[in-house]
Amino acid sequence: MSPRRRALLAALGAGLGPGTAWAQTQTQTQTQTQTQTQAEEDRIGPGRTLRFPRDHGAHPGARIEWWYATGWLQGEAGFSRKGPQLQQASHYYTQPQLAVRGSVRAGGPALAGRGWLDHEWSDELLAPGAVGWDWIGINLADGGALTAFQLRRADGSMLWAGGSHRPAGGAVRAFGPEEVVFTPQRRWASPATGASYPVEWAITTPAGRCTLRALLDAQELDSRASAGTVYWEGLAELLAPGGARLGLGYLEMTGRDKPIRLGG
Repeated sequence: MSPRRRALLAALGAGLGPGTAWAQTQTQTQTQTQTQTQAEEDRIGPGRTLRFPRDHGAHPGARIEWWYATGWLQGEAGFSRKGPQLQQASHYYTQPQLAVRGSVRAGGPALAGRGWLDHEWSDELLAPGAVGWDWIGINLADGGALTAFQLRRADGSMLWAGGSHRPAGGAVRAFGPEEVVFTPQRRWASPATGASYPVEWAITTPAGRCTLRALLDAQELDSRASAGTVYWEGLAELLAPGGARLGLGYLEMTGRDKPIRLGG
């Protein structure tokens, strides 16, 4: 017996008229169809074309989703691998070099500068064995943009890596996992949690070798009472081998206090 016929008979047995039963069944069927369609539209996989403005919004069919206002498409046409298996991936786009204005408090002096927006959604972000990640997003002084990340194992070794470089006015060049190397330099220990964070890195990508340095050591965020995790996230500068500043942006480090868990 079809689900529609069972619903109709059940409604009749409850004393509802056939017209009411049919309307209820139609509504249930439409809701189920809409839910299935949403899940298909939000499925994570290669070859899915990002569609705007639709993909600026939320993706209820995905298990994990976040926005960062801190940026070009990450990975291959917005499909960003996060591990050796194809399902360990996300859809991800960034908009760097955004002109932003604001104030520290209402009525205060206006501030202006360059910002960065990230939007990412995924079903399975971390590969088995990954305890956290290190990530940078940099607005380059020449108008370009650089991003790089690595997923770490418990022993600190790289499990997966990636990123991309967009020269000013040029095409995006995505990085493979073998093309990105994060080497920790100076470290800072949090007096609040005891976690140890590399606040200075030597980073090698196809765009070159450079130094990433935090502008302030103490940028740890303790969100155990809300999101349930501790992580380091804050302002950083990118330096050329000779020390000249190449750009400004963001450094994010997770899983330094304990292994991070997402989508559980």
